[in-house]
Amino acid sequence: DNLHDARLVWVAEEPITDGKGGVPKAAFGFYPANFSGWGYGAYASPIVVDGRVYLHLVYPDREKLLADDAAQDDILVRRGADIELVAGGHDARRYAVFCFDARTGRTLWRWFDEATFGQSSSGKSGKGLTACHFQGRIYVRGRGITCLDASTGKMLWQKSGRDKTDG
Repeated sequence: DNLHDARLVWVAEEPITDGKGGVPKAAFGFYPANFSGWGYGAYASPIVVDGRVYLHLVYPDREKLLADDAAQDDILVRRGADIELVAGGHDARRYAVFCFDARTGRTLWRWFDEATFGQSSSGKSGKGLTACHFQGRIYVRGRGITCLDASTGKMLWQKSGRDKTDG
């Protein structure tokens, strides 16, 4: 009833983005070198179902970034910033779904799409929408529609956004 009575219950083990446009930027375009937020979490909100928190977002592919010489040579990385900061400019982001225990914040499972993410979403529809839960399944929209088992994170099916069906 009163935000003054609110208290922090847990913080996720995973470094999670702070939403679309979250990168602090000065008028002349400088990103602080020690900034570790990625700023392209899209518009998705977490959902809570049966004691679990599900979050659909765009997440950096650290392994791909570490293998990318251009990312290693980025001025922000050379100045000490986390390499994930430059992921947006180096095509090293993937759609991801995280599942956390709603009581403790412990990560129960993570799912990453095989394909890398291209451009950030530019509106409140389309890529990056909030996940949906129905009958033990999680549905997310990224490069199409993906259906995951809510208890394990196993991908059950994925339908490309380019597929066309009759009827």
